[in-house]
Amino acid sequence: MLQTSKLLSVLLLTMTIALNTGCSESTVIQLTPANTLIATDLDDVILKRNMVQRPRNVHLYLWHSDWKSIFKGWSHFKRINNERKYVKWMAKGLTKPAEFLRACVKQKDIIPETLELYKKLHAQGFRFYTATNIGTIFFEDQKTRFPELFNDNFIKHCMTVDYSVKNPIEKPDPRYFEMLKNKINAADGQYILFIDDKKENVEAARKAGLLAIQFDKKQGAKKLAQDLKNMYGIII
Repeated sequence: MLQTSKLLSVLLLTMTIALNTGCSESTVIQLTPANTLIATDLDDVILKRNMVQRPRNVHLYLWHSDWKSIFKGWSHFKRINNERKYVKWMAKGLTKPAEFLRACVKQKDIIPETLELYKKLHAQGFRFYTATNIGTIFFEDQKTRFPELFNDNFIKHCMTVDYSVKNPIEKPDPRYFEMLKNKINAADGQYILFIDDKKENVEAARKAGLLAIQFDKKQGAKKLAQDLKNMYGIII
């Protein structure tokens, strides 16, 4: 009976120490700026797509051409921007997709909480790279719209998608993550930490050998900060 009591006391003490020191069973590895490169998704992570507001000049691109032009416009639209489901309902009469997509860029905003978190990580020495399904042409417009994000001193351009080819490689295609690893070119002993809001992309990244966190769109940067601490020991 006495031995059982001592055993319970030791167990209770161990649990108390673990709680007080912030230990977690979900901690995988200690990540630092020296051993970690962060590949981040953009839409719904650091950029918010404003689906309520529509470009004021949408009508200029819709319903003003013959069927041949409509077909050509729709085909081009699918190639360069087929991941944007929220504007597909407009695409039937879309004859100037590039101009239309540039107008859509203006409807995006930076998510301030994520930006603040990323800036704190960057100040610690963490390096960021893009890992998005945004089209390459479309991304160039976003660089102009958000110069504070996309430069070599903050989020470096790494992975976008070339929708001009017949079979573009997008997340969660395993080939996407192999290309990502090759482009980032992590040194021996370095890890790539992938952040994305879609579960299927996170799972594919892990299968490809990357570390990964799923961004919770509802809880946002606060939950991401908790996951960084609990899973990888990154304290912000």
